[in-house]
Amino acid sequence: MPRGPSLRTVDPVTHPATTPPTTVPSNGVAPALLTGVAAGVILGILTQIGQGALPDDAASLLANSGGAWLVAAFVVGALMSSAGRAATAGAATLVAASFTYYEAVDLFEQVSSGPRGALIWSAAGVVAGPVFGAAGFWARHSPRGRPAAVALVGGVLVAEAMHLLWWVGVDTLRGVAAVELAIGAVVLAWALRLAGARRAPEVLGVAAAAWVAARLGTEAVDLVFSRV
Repeated sequence: MPRGPSLRTVDPVTHPATTPPTTVPSNGVAPALLTGVAAGVILGILTQIGQGALPDDAASLLANSGGAWLVAAFVVGALMSSAGRAATAGAATLVAASFTYYEAVDLFEQVSSGPRGALIWSAAGVVAGPVFGAAGFWARHSPRGRPAAVALVGGVLVAEAMHLLWWVGVDTLRGVAAVELAIGAVVLAWALRLAGARRAPEVLGVAAAAWVAARLGTEAVDLVFSRV
């Protein structure tokens, strides 16, 4: 038989109620940062190793792909318990990956790359990381926000694939870029299925905005690399 509440009367003077703890619970920023940094270190090292182990065309795409790193920030964000922590972890992932990748280049290839590349990509990660980290959180925890979050990923993958296919125009990239384009299209189709016909325009709008942002971001990064 379940036990009910105690019927014993407590004198509020001689037995005061338990006071709230004086310490403020952690807001989770530090664990989010640590998780993001750990994921970024792994991502940076695996990217460098993959460039040496994969076939030339796949390695070339890996070397030039920001989409794969954004997906990593998305996944890390999905592991967080709030959108704010997810945004923090997403940024930390991309910043740590940027510095780790260039350090790995120096270590494994015995090439001194200098800080320029790491700083430029870290700045891009500070902008894009929070967006994709938070999107990962919404994709996992919010049924209403899930279609838009998934469409964000699909739009970026399609944008990058189109950039590699039509703007870069390197033959060794065309095959894997076509694969990335197909993956992006599948992700967008999934987002549309999650949204349903009623919310399809919203999902397409998010995908279009992601496409534009990715194109502008790519041009901005290329411009900075050419000027700095």
